[in-house]
Amino acid sequence: IKIDEIKDSSIFADTYGSVGAYLGQNQITPVVSVAIYKTWNPETGLTDLMPAFEVAEGSDPGEFELFEVQAGEAYVGIHMGSYDGLMGAHQAMMEHMNVEGAGHGRLTIEEYVVYPQEGIAEEDYKTRIIYYV
Repeated sequence: IKIDEIKDSSIFADTYGSVGAYLGQNQITPVVSVAIYKTWNPETGLTDLMPAFEVAEGSDPGEFELFEVQAGEAYVGIHMGSYDGLMGAHQAMMEHMNVEGAGHGRLTIEEYVVYPQEGIAEEDYKTRIIYYV
C-alpha cells in the first residue's frame, strides 16, 4: 500500500470488520487490535502492512492467516492522542534508535490500546509502538 494513502484507505475498517465478525461469531476475544508493518520504504513510498488482532494462542484462525511474532528485544514507546501524531512518535523513536545504533529493526507493530469509540476523546487514544530489533 502507498504510505501516503494509509490514512484514507479502507484497509483498517475492512480488515477489522471482517476479522472482528469472525472472532465474534466464534466467541474468540481479541487481546488488542494492531497494525503490523513488515516493511516501510520512504524511497518507494510503499509499506507492507497488516491490520490484525492479537488473539490467545491456540485460537482457530478459520479462513484467516495466523501471523506469529517471534520473541526478541524491542524498543517500545507510547503515543497518547490523535493518530495524526503517530508519525511524529515514530520519527522520535527512530531517531533514538539511530543514536543508540539499533537501526530500524525487523518489524514494527502499533497496538491500539485505547482506540476510537463512542465516549473516548482523541486525547485519550493510546497507541503502543514496538520496534523489534
